[in-house]
Amino acid sequence: MFGFFQSGKFCRLLLPVTSLLLLPFTPSAQAPTEKEKLASGDILDSMIGVVIILFILSVITEKLTQLIRKYSPFIRPGDALYNTNAANIWQNIRKKQTDGTLEDDKIEREVNSLSFIIGLSIAIIFCVDIFRMFTAASPYDYLYWSDDRWTFIWEKHKWLHRFPLLLISFCLTGFFLTFGSKFFHDLLDLLFQAKNLKRKMVDPNTYESDNIQDFDEYLYKSYSSLIAMAIEQNRGVFQVVNAVSPPMHGRMRKNGRLVDCIDIHLSGNDRNNIPQTVFVKLESGRTVVVPVNVILEVETPVALFQQGSSTANKATSGYMGTICCKVMRNQQPLLLTCSHVLTGGTKDNLRGPINPTPAQINGQDAGSFVYGLCTDEFDIALIDTSSAPFNYAIQPKEPRRPSQTDIKNTQVRIVCRNNRIKTGTITNERVTEPLKIEYKGNSEHSITNLMVISHITETDGETYYTGVTEEGDSGACVYDQDNNPIGMIVAGNSRFSYAIPIVAILSKISATIIKQNV
Repeated sequence: MFGFFQSGKFCRLLLPVTSLLLLPFTPSAQAPTEKEKLASGDILDSMIGVVIILFILSVITEKLTQLIRKYSPFIRPGDALYNTNAANIWQNIRKKQTDGTLEDDKIEREVNSLSFIIGLSIAIIFCVDIFRMFTAASPYDYLYWSDDRWTFIWEKHKWLHRFPLLLISFCLTGFFLTFGSKFFHDLLDLLFQAKNLKRKMVDPNTYESDNIQDFDEYLYKSYSSLIAMAIEQNRGVFQVVNAVSPPMHGRMRKNGRLVDCIDIHLSGNDRNNIPQTVFVKLESGRTVVVPVNVILEVETPVALFQQGSSTANKATSGYMGTICCKVMRNQQPLLLTCSHVLTGGTKDNLRGPINPTPAQINGQDAGSFVYGLCTDEFDIALIDTSSAPFNYAIQPKEPRRPSQTDIKNTQVRIVCRNNRIKTGTITNERVTEPLKIEYKGNSEHSITNLMVISHITETDGETYYTGVTEEGDSGACVYDQDNNPIGMIVAGNSRFSYAIPIVAILSKISATIIKQNV
């Protein structure tokens, strides 16, 4: 019987059915956020997030089950649990299955029951509320115990239904974790394919195949690889003198819906004969059409190092920037900002740790710069303020790396100088090619993997882009709608703002964000 429960068909049915049936009864069910309304996947995106968490937890469950089976404390005289009820339940736990005998069935039942107990324990330890995850824009927000979650569960007059639902959630999670990591890996593959296929349903290229081989090839080709192929095959088309950015993966509105396209930014108002669409040849030889979104009158991004923000090198106090956040690095609390704030606006690379350099915060002497790095991927500086108090304008949650789903979908908030909070939208989640930035003295330096942000308005079918940041906002922290830090502003112009992904910064400097006011 348990073998049926472990079958792929059963679980693929149970996960979505569970989410759909219990969604209306979930205590946290709320009207969808703007992000959820705009997201292309809706319930599919929620399912992908939940399955990713279950996959990770299933790996932990498998490892612990294997460890207990190998060093079982149930079998031999003198073992910790010998002659207990546990020894009676798991007396065959160390045996290996052979050829489908009755003893094999006993071993399988014992292993599955042990996996369930371990999975249930993990669900309780991590406080995995699978019901609330399905209604959240970020499922990982409902991991781990916290004072807020404890208060929510035991709220007066509401705990009578919230606590039983939480217990059911824990049991379901433990049950799901017995299916193993391979199952969840396969399920993730299925969900990602379903997400891609959903977009292909409204793509005209899908319906222009001449044979089943061409149809299959295009149907299962991801848009990211399609756009990358289109850029590579048409690179000469985009090599124009007034190009401000390299061609990149974007989205544009066409016939009332967002479609994947190639974005390119040009200075002036001349398209230089860049076509509205380009062709890309697939491996089979089939040719498909990819739209091109040309955005005109975009200036070269300028490092935002001018007057009016909250931090500067004391020796070059006229060139100011903005504090991004407080981080912990090598057991030392530090403030994060841009390297060109430290160097007075230049692109000089100080290559990491430096001798303490006096820093100013809000015009007053307050600590020292101790780190500076300006490379083809980073523009980072760290300030030691001797553990001085630090307050957030927006309390940060877990940092995350933006994905292609965020393009033209995710609204952001940026904490600019003097605690001004401005809003915009992610227009490109990652520019994979070098993007030129103008530093002090008209010197240029290129940075790859930048995120592009703009304030987008649509009037009479036309899309308009307006920059969100201004001079002095270098180092400003970029948050998504769920207060997850996603980037640090490094440059901007009148149309766009450019940010380094925060996850990449933290990885580079081996640091974590200090999330509370300290």
